[in-house]
Amino acid sequence: AFRLYDVDNDGYITRDEMYNIVDAIYQMVGQQPTAEDDNTPQKRVDKIFDQMDKNHDDRLTLEEFREGSKADPRIVQALSLGDTTCVQREPPQASAAVTSSPG
Repeated sequence: AFRLYDVDNDGYITRDEMYNIVDAIYQMVGQQPTAEDDNTPQKRVDKIFDQMDKNHDDRLTLEEFREGSKADPRIVQALSLGDTTCVQREPPQASAAVTSSPG
């Protein structure tokens, strides 16, 4: 997951890098019911950085990311595309049977 967010491959995830990915995910899945502190991309990024950015330099190292992920596995879930707190999948629709009448 770290590499997904480290867009420029410099070994750090900046707030901007994370925001751009999280924003794209929110746009892709649409607005879904979420906790108040996760209902916008900016709030989600702020929450993640509050929990992971131990030295408060507005960028996450791989070590900070690993430690934060161990401390709260929900963060990794929240960063994945399969985030069930953000994405609610619709059940597949049954296709209507096509019938033809004689004639």
